[in-house]
Amino acid sequence: MSSPRNIGRQALADFFRAMVTQNAHWYSIFVPEGEDCSGVHDVFPPLSKLLSIDVGMMKEVLQACGLLYTRGKISSPLLSAWNEFLVEYQVDAEITTFSINNKKRFFVRIGTWHKLHHPVMTPVKLWRSNSRVPPELQILELKDAFACAVGKMELTSAALKYKNDESSSDESSSDESGDTSNHDPDVSDGVADDAMSSKFDPIQFPLLNKLGVKTEDINRLVQEILKLHGNQEIIFMRGNNRAASLVALPSHRTLERIRSDFSKKNSVIDLIVSNITKNIGCSYDEAVESFIHSISKKYEDCFISVGIERNIIKLAQKMDAISVEAMLQDACVNHTNARSLFRHMHQFFGKDMFESEKKRREIFGNNDFPPTVNKHVLADKTVIPYWYKDPEQLI
Repeated sequence: MSSPRNIGRQALADFFRAMVTQNAHWYSIFVPEGEDCSGVHDVFPPLSKLLSIDVGMMKEVLQACGLLYTRGKISSPLLSAWNEFLVEYQVDAEITTFSINNKKRFFVRIGTWHKLHHPVMTPVKLWRSNSRVPPELQILELKDAFACAVGKMELTSAALKYKNDESSSDESSSDESGDTSNHDPDVSDGVADDAMSSKFDPIQFPLLNKLGVKTEDINRLVQEILKLHGNQEIIFMRGNNRAASLVALPSHRTLERIRSDFSKKNSVIDLIVSNITKNIGCSYDEAVESFIHSISKKYEDCFISVGIERNIIKLAQKMDAISVEAMLQDACVNHTNARSLFRHMHQFFGKDMFESEKKRREIFGNNDFPPTVNKHVLADKTVIPYWYKDPEQLI
């Protein structure tokens, strides 16, 4: 069974994730006891008010989650614990502090900023602005889900406290749909469970749940969205307000079909390169080189194998010690000049193409003496160059 700490942290993370579809705002993390914060909370509503939970209950929840420090009558949010919580659960939210009336206060940003109709605002700018009204939210389902999770934590405080206006509005909406006074509660609950069984979780997928999309319709939904975008790629804005693309990857049963499809014009590879060019602002060739560089680094062996197969990469053999000695003596290059020559060739080609001088010396008894170079002409005038070193010189 999960501990109250894990249940509370998971519920809080699920609530923050579900709120990404809402306009962003800064909320007070904690309400100090015995302090008049009405003016502050008009601009920065506390989390307890956002979740329609009693202040004392919210305090116990944050304490159980390890996000609030309490000693006696003093309580304060733990900034480092909040940052670790956001990183651990990969939550798109921010934590910051801001002093009002010489009192340090802690705020959390929940929701998403929009560049055009809801631009980014810091707590300082929000406090000093004239339009400081928090956004109106319809998140009753999210509050219910969070309340259920808090109930599983089995805290010692009083039960959750919901707003009367939200409860009454929910009841009135259900009354308008029809007279249910003669219905059997057990039967109606069973029908509701069957109807909701194929819907998406309102915490994880609030928009799909709001639109009434069922799980069996998801494939058709994706097909229509892809069709709306030209059956190639879907361009959308992520939670950090940056553009991203979803590319439809073809599905084939043979490698030959995959190679043929990737080689066509406007293939998946072309879309990837085009996105790199557009997002970074680089040239097309630079985007291609970056893409190929990543492939070669991630799959080096396969990249070399394909390069050799297509005759793009040619393997260069290292010249053995005996051949190097013969070449140097035939060209009348001494060891000092040979070292300079080999160093420049290594810098140009990026690798050693000749056996090292140390190994060449080891073969000939570690004695530095020139071999005898000569040639032999056969009867058909074929010239065979050769070289040798006298064995007695190695003793």
